[in-house]
Amino acid sequence: MMIGVFLGVIGGALELFLLTRMVKSVTNGTVGKTALLLLLKFLVLAASFTAVILIRRSELLWCAVGMTGVLIVGSILLFLMRQSRSKGGK
Repeated sequence: MMIGVFLGVIGGALELFLLTRMVKSVTNGTVGKTALLLLLKFLVLAASFTAVILIRRSELLWCAVGMTGVLIVGSILLFLMRQSRSKGGK
């Protein structure tokens, strides 16, 4: 269980990082950078799942749980941090 969750957390953190960069790229209107970040995001997802499948197939669900947890909690924390910064600056 630990290896699957660990790889899921690492993959989820990388995906969250790429997702934040991709959102900035979309809002700036840079199509090429957006496409590259989207491709990298899918590659991280595939690499994380492939690593777990090759190491311990039975922990694939835990990898998905770790990845999803980091994406959800990380997104909420990033949102709250940005909200507090914007209120503090006004």
